[in-house]
This record gives sequence, structure tokens and C-alpha cells, in this order.
Amino acid sequence: MKLRPTFRYARVADIPLEQLKTSGVRLVLLDLDNTVAPWHSAEVPPSVAAWVENAKSDGLAVALLTNSRGKTADAVGQALAVPVFKDAKKPFRRTAKALLKHLDVSVESVCFVGDQLFTDIRLAGALGAQSVLVDPLSSREWWCTRLFNRTRERLIWRFVFPGEKKR
Repeated sequence: MKLRPTFRYARVADIPLEQLKTSGVRLVLLDLDNTVAPWHSAEVPPSVAAWVENAKSDGLAVALLTNSRGKTADAVGQALAVPVFKDAKKPFRRTAKALLKHLDVSVESVCFVGDQLFTDIRLAGALGAQSVLVDPLSSREWWCTRLFNRTRERLIWRFVFPGEKKR
């Protein structure tokens, strides 16, 4: 199980587009909750909206890949003018593999961006794709995420990121 991301930045807006492009990335799949917008919110920070717009202008395809099934995902996708792929069942590979096949994109040219090691980064690692771990936008999140994923992250953090404290 690969839990170490390819890159790590505080926020989506901090990810250098040139770095993605020189790494061969053609498609950026962004997580929704606490990556693009706070949990259960359709309010995208202006810096994230600007980053998405710049990525598209630079020739990168951008889409949302979320485990959410709600209307919030559609609202964010519409606000950013990007496709939305809901109910992704991350970290399981099946939905993501089918999506990449449908989009006719090789896994080597995809970068997953998210705030959770055990969903977003684990999926990227399982597929052999590049990944970016960002800090969560908000401390407010689903109770299961807090209980299961964040607890496990705290337990393994020093092994995944030796000498680095969890932000």
C-alpha cells in the first residue's frame, strides 16, 4: 500500500502547474471535500478557483473525483466549469480505472490531488499515478473521516514523512 504522495503542498493553489506539466500530467483529478472546498460546502476559495482556471488555460484537463453523491459536488463542478465524477468509492480502484479508460487517459498522465492519505493518495498509489497531498481546508469533516482516516494518519505520519510533524 503506497501512502507517500509524489508531491506535498499546503493548498491546491500552491501546486506549481509547471511541475505537473514537466512530470507528464495531462489530467488533474481533484478531491472535493476539504481539498477544493470545505466539507459539505460549495464555496470554493478564490485561490482554488484561480488555480483551476490557470490549469485549464495551461492545457491541463481538470475534473472532480469525489466519494460524495450529493448536489454540492455538482454545484462546485458547475462553478469551476469542470466535469464531476461522484461516488468514486476511493480508495478502491474500480471506478477510477473505468473513468480513466472512458476518458482514454493513461494512468501515468494523471495526478490525484486530495487531503487524505487513506483515500486519495492510497488510490493514486494503487493505480501507479502521481499524487499531491494537501492540508485539509477545514477541521470540520465527516465523523468517519475524523475517526478512521485522521486517526490512522496520525499513527503512521512519522513513517510516511520521517522527521516531519503533521500540519
